Amino acid sequence: MKIFIPLYFCIALFSGCSSVFYYPDRYLYITPEKAGVTGEDIWFTSKDGTKLNAWATTSPEINPDQGVVVQFHGNAQNLSSHFANLAWLTKYGYRLFTFDYRGYGKSEGKANPQGLIDDGIAALDYAWKNYFLPLREKNKKARFIIFGQSLGGVVAAQAISRWEQRNNVTLLVLEGTFSSYRKLAFNKLASHWLTWIFSPIAWAIVHESTASRYVLPDMNYVPVLLIHGTADHIIPIAFGKDIYQMLPEGKKDFWPVEGADHLETYHHSPEYKEKLVAFIQKL
Repeated sequence: MKIFIPLYFCIALFSGCSSVFYYPDRYLYITPEKAGVTGEDIWFTSKDGTKLNAWATTSPEINPDQGVVVQFHGNAQNLSSHFANLAWLTKYGYRLFTFDYRGYGKSEGKANPQGLIDDGIAALDYAWKNYFLPLREKNKKARFIIFGQSLGGVVAAQAISRWEQRNNVTLLVLEGTFSSYRKLAFNKLASHWLTWIFSPIAWAIVHESTASRYVLPDMNYVPVLLIHGTADHIIPIAFGKDIYQMLPEGKKDFWPVEGADHLETYHHSPEYKEKLVAFIQKL
């Protein structure tokens, strides 16, 4: 596996660099019911009319009166393999809104950098208008949280920076993510002796205009929580530390999860569930 990743990056960079960051599929991995939550299947449209699919999940026992969490999932598979990673939040009274970018799952279209950002903005609009605003009429302390994981962290950062309600977001969580497509590609190519000689190519041909590093320094309108496993072999923790340095001083926190691999926080260290909920409640 350690050899496969840099080799794949090398091949993909020469055959078409955008494909190296997207691994969508349409397989149904698990249903909300099997994950122990109640799910609502939703369709909405992106800026260009592309039809997108989403699930809004809640706990069958607990009323979702604390707020809404919008999940921007990672670059592989689809929402049915990612929503369960945060479905535990429904047990604390949150509604989890997980959507598929274009080309993922049942969503139409083909994945591309700008398209994913437009999809993210459309998802935020839908969750805000259809779930959060009705809830806030009943609970003035209801929270609106954006949770970006891996590639989803890049998309979430770009989407919130362009969203009209960005000043009203309670918290942006960035877990196991990166800020530069070029740096990540360079890291993968340089990590193995078979591909390190090609690593400089990343700086020349990987598209960078939609990287989150362009918007992170101005993100003083929302508290940001960074979570990163110290044993992350997909996106090393150094990438998370870079993001922390880019963010403006003030409302930012960094939680390294000792020994955790990529997006393994709540399986490797279950106590972070209570820690995260307590952190949110204090905001």
